[in-house]
Amino acid sequence: MESSSFNVDEFSQTQLRIHQKVVDRQNQRDQKAAVMSKLIAKNIDSMKRMLEMESKYNETIDITTELQQLKVTNYNLIEETERIKKEHEKISKELKKNMGLTLSDLQQKNFTEAIQKVGSDFTV
Repeated sequence: MESSSFNVDEFSQTQLRIHQKVVDRQNQRDQKAAVMSKLIAKNIDSMKRMLEMESKYNETIDITTELQQLKVTNYNLIEETERIKKEHEKISKELKKNMGLTLSDLQQKNFTEAIQKVGSDFTV
């Protein structure tokens, strides 16, 4: 009888060892799954940061392009302003010259009229 009792005990212990191995393997799988979950979460965070950086880079490229266009526009406006200044100076000089002639002509006309009036006063 002892031998059958021994076999039952041995069988029970074998079952316990098998069960323990199953539990240990399940724990290992759970630990691996937890590690994998953490790694996946880190990977997702890393991808999010990479996408944010790419978005900022693209925004910077757009701003740089816009800045370059603004510089060209600014340069063109400066050139146009200089051209208008020169044209304004030229017109101002011509206007002063013409006003000087006109003023001189007007003074001459007034002088002539005054002489004629004085002359007519004497003839009367």
